[in-house]
Amino acid sequence: MARYPFFAKSIWLSLLTFLPFLHPYLPANFQNYPINVAVTGLSTAYLFFKLGTAVNPTPKFEIERGPIATFMEQKPCFMTVVFGPIALSFFSLLKAASGTTPSSIYSTATNQTLILLAPIFFASTLLRFLAINTLGRNFVHAAVTPKELITTGPYAYVRDPSYIAALLMGPASYVISGLGLLGVAWSWGLGMVVFLILLPWFIERLKIEEELMGRNIKEYRAYQKRVPWRFVPGVW
Repeated sequence: MARYPFFAKSIWLSLLTFLPFLHPYLPANFQNYPINVAVTGLSTAYLFFKLGTAVNPTPKFEIERGPIATFMEQKPCFMTVVFGPIALSFFSLLKAASGTTPSSIYSTATNQTLILLAPIFFASTLLRFLAINTLGRNFVHAAVTPKELITTGPYAYVRDPSYIAALLMGPASYVISGLGLLGVAWSWGLGMVVFLILLPWFIERLKIEEELMGRNIKEYRAYQKRVPWRFVPGVW
């Protein structure tokens, strides 16, 4: 366990974190009960919170862009992807408790939205987990130069696996955590809005990180040529 500090601090803190993956495959009548939808959403938000918060403290002496730029690069995205799903989940719980949950989520059939999202959320969660553990002490939230270049694990196939994982987790967590409050259509719309907000932010941050690493780690340019894909092998 000592080899995997993030493993000990993240998803295994609560059995509730398994609900986003198990919920779509429960019997339909149980699956669509309002409080179950809301609790599943809260579990989703909790899991994304654990995978979205910093594992290691940012080394103050390594921050190269100054406190204002660093704040602007990190905080808006952090507030959007972490606290948004949590807020939606708490409102979903209140809706479920009041008996005013939208009728659109009631059905005797399996929730197809969750059937689609659960594998995506699971795969992106696993990828994010593997990426963070592979980086180990090199994983921080600020745009800093890491102590060493990591080229193993998922980084042997793409240069930025944790970012594509976060891009997929963000919209999925919004959709799942908002089901009990907004219903399917609004949750999907909100998820797409989150994706469109995050994508340009991630692209800009990637440019900053690549500039820092290319300037300070001599092996990075060779790594870029060896692994040309940022997010998806053969695509981009």
